[in-house]
Formats: sequence, C-alpha cells, structure tokens
Amino acid sequence: MSGTLAIELTEPTESIAANLVNQRAAANAAIRDVSFAPEVFEDEDFRGLTVDEFDRVVLWLPDLPTM
Repeated sequence: MSGTLAIELTEPTESIAANLVNQRAAANAAIRDVSFAPEVFEDEDFRGLTVDEFDRVVLWLPDLPTM
C-alpha cells in the first residue's frame, strides 16, 4: 500500500536545503485542503486499488494525532 498525500496551504512552501526536495510551510500558512490517492505497488509498478481493496478498512483513526 502506498499513495500520494497532497496538502494545499494558503502560503507557498519554502525549501529547507539546496539539495533536498523537502519543503516547510511558512509560520502563517494554514491548511486549505488534504487529499490522499492510494495505490498498490505490485509487479514492479503502481496500480490503483480494486473496489474490494478500496472498501476495506485498513486503519481506523477518527482524528489525526497532534504533536
């Protein structure tokens, strides 16, 4: 199981180091939208989930933990 997590912010992100793709949010940024596109890695490639896989509950977490 894999996927892409997309987080849309009110402000653009900033690079944290010249040779890294890691980004950080500005202190005044707020989250506008969060989405997750799940995929399965199989036979050396990614594929979308089947209906059966999509219908399974793999983790029940009513709220994301905060730090």
